[in-house]
Amino acid sequence: MLRRFLTCGIASTVIALSACTSDSESSDSEADSERFEVTLLAGGGEQAASEDPVAGGDVRLDGALTSLEPGPDGSVWAVVDGVSLIRADEAGQVSQWTPELPEGVTEISDIAPAPDGEVYLLPQRAPGDLAGEASVYVFTEDGGIEPAFGVPAVGDQTVDAMPATADGEPAEDAKLGRIGDIAVDDDGSIVFVEEIAGAGYEVVNLVRRIEDGALRTIAGQPVDTDPSDITEGEVHGASFPDADVAGTSVPVLGQTLIAAGSQAEVVLQVTRSILEVGEDDALSVRMGSEAGTVAVPRISEQGPLTDPVLPAEAEYRSNLRHTVGPAIAADGGILATTFGGLPDDEDGRERYLWEIADGSDRAQEIADAAAESVDQDLAGVYVSGDGQAVTTSVFGTGTTMLDDGTVVVAAQDEGSGESIMVSFAATVSDDE
Repeated sequence: MLRRFLTCGIASTVIALSACTSDSESSDSEADSERFEVTLLAGGGEQAASEDPVAGGDVRLDGALTSLEPGPDGSVWAVVDGVSLIRADEAGQVSQWTPELPEGVTEISDIAPAPDGEVYLLPQRAPGDLAGEASVYVFTEDGGIEPAFGVPAVGDQTVDAMPATADGEPAEDAKLGRIGDIAVDDDGSIVFVEEIAGAGYEVVNLVRRIEDGALRTIAGQPVDTDPSDITEGEVHGASFPDADVAGTSVPVLGQTLIAAGSQAEVVLQVTRSILEVGEDDALSVRMGSEAGTVAVPRISEQGPLTDPVLPAEAEYRSNLRHTVGPAIAADGGILATTFGGLPDDEDGRERYLWEIADGSDRAQEIADAAAESVDQDLAGVYVSGDGQAVTTSVFGTGTTMLDDGTVVVAAQDEGSGESIMVSFAATVSDDE
């Protein structure tokens, strides 16, 4: 039988959001289930989400949840249908805001909660209108949206080379290329990916940090090659720099997503690997190999969080379809995303479906519908601090991990439009 991984007793953050069910309280059918047991965080209720807090199990979450991000206080934030923000706080209460977006902005494409309670927003404008995607906004505690930093360098006739703004210059009015991702560490330092050349798959990036209001590049460098001449092999090859090379001495190519940790480390999810920018801005590979022998996500007969592989032997591919970035726990564990989907065999499928503890029948129905969706082919892979990698989930619209190692996954019933969020502990088991 599948070993169960409950979130009881793992820290007091998301675990406080809903009580765990003991084995004695489970029905006979639940005890015999081969499914992976998760704890309901929010959704499956009847009360519409609003700015007034609603208990997680009572709230109805209408719309797709994307850009899941951990808050500094044990909360979980997400974007709803690209236009609203939702927060499940440490006490299990859910609030939702639909702020007025800046002129010309059609969607919120990414968020980054900060320690001071503000949430940084990355906007998306109409198709083909890249102006403004070099600007980051902030959602303030009073529910407003204000400019934070960055102005577009694209189209500026005074800009003749990229990056347009050098290190050491103030970030607030800096002329920047398109910003591909943003993150905030525990000290409130903002990290972002600036696209300085090319587009799509052949993009050239800088990873930059804002320190004391000024820009500092921590990874990436301009390339002499015309971006249109960059080959797919060169993009993939950039995923595997030499060990402990300076981050600014090698190019960062292709779609790059980031997370910032509590120890000032930054993780880069690139096309074929997970990189970490550590002390002295040195790069190291945390997962992925050019000669990988085991593809991830690894589908185990025992279900999620079992049958670990060595990250250095993993064949990894970033999920370019869903663009869900990585997350870092306080112990150095990393959650990365890749392509998912349920296994084809019946027994395997059963073990990767969710059994929702403390949730309504409707919450279970949403989970079952989401699992069958071909459009929610997002998988999570957990890389532990001691160097083991296991699959966390194989479907959903978004996923993240909190400082204490709690994994959160969102999934949607596309027929009704309702979503749920569930949680479980990131652990590694080699039990057979």
